[in-house]
Amino acid sequence: METIKSRYINVEGQDTGESYKGDFKFKCLLSPLDRINIDKQYRSLLGTNLHDVGIEAANLANVLSELLFRITEAASFWNSKENFIPGDHIKDRNVLLKVYEEALSCELEFKQEIKDKAEESKKDIKEKLDDEDKKEG
Repeated sequence: METIKSRYINVEGQDTGESYKGDFKFKCLLSPLDRINIDKQYRSLLGTNLHDVGIEAANLANVLSELLFRITEAASFWNSKENFIPGDHIKDRNVLLKVYEEALSCELEFKQEIKDKAEESKKDIKEKLDDEDKKEG
């Protein structure tokens, strides 16, 4: 089962009115090292004293940190030469949140596919066992 999913994003910036369009590929599952690196990036953006961080700054740092390790391929608007991290130059928060929403939706979709496949396998096994019981009976 493929652990990378593609999404086409087409969103208009609420603040700038700019149009952001393009294809992204997202990891559906993160490794333990990805999760450690997300935390490390989050702390590097906000500093060591996280008690003094505002909610908006914490949320944006979380989104940018997560996307840094979830995106495997990005639309051209996502990257720029001056970036500290990809996406940090985008002034429209709704665009950042849309990309993040799509990344999370890929993860949820993948997990649902796994559950569905497991249920299908259980059903197949039950049918085979029932068939075996009928043959023996």
